[in-house]
Amino acid sequence: MTYNYSDYSGDQIRILKDKNVQLIKSGIFVKHSSFDKKSTSYTTQNSMFCNHVVHDTGIFQHYGFSSVPLAGAKNITLGIAGSNTNNVIIASHDTRYIPTDLIAGEVAVHDYQGQRLEFRQGQQINLIGEKQITILIAQDQQIIITDGNIEITGDVQIDKDVTINGTLHVKGKITSDDDVLAGSISLKTHTHTSGKEGSPTSAPQ
Repeated sequence: MTYNYSDYSGDQIRILKDKNVQLIKSGIFVKHSSFDKKSTSYTTQNSMFCNHVVHDTGIFQHYGFSSVPLAGAKNITLGIAGSNTNNVIIASHDTRYIPTDLIAGEVAVHDYQGQRLEFRQGQQINLIGEKQITILIAQDQQIIITDGNIEITGDVQIDKDVTINGTLHVKGKITSDDDVLAGSISLKTHTHTSGKEGSPTSAPQ
């Protein structure tokens, strides 16, 4: 079956044109996004078509990745079946906070506070936090680092025991609030057997 342009009335053409215009459109987040329990997704107030605001517009995101765009961010909105009342946001973009120092092939996950996870060229991964970086590991789980070196330039506080299966070399002073043992010999309470006057004592016991 073939169709001729003349088969359509002016009203039908106008309806198709309107649906086409409403299919894909640009929008702006009017307020900060938030999670809506009813729709089980993040939603926002979305401004399109010269400040036409649509409330509770859902934000469709890729599985495993969630973000909560701020008011003022831009977006691409899809009108389901060409409808301007059944919309979903399929992409968001905020030029106020995007990293500007990436080069070809690099990737960064970032937020408005300057916190970033960067995948840089040269197989370098950077985790940047302005105040605090917290890694939560479930009880009885572990982090395994094989080979390579770890360099820490700041202070370190460890709240549980430490076992080192190798040589410990310290360039600075070592202090302890408790006793120090060398094998079974206490640094605080060990004794020596005295020899003749003026001769060395025995090894610590």
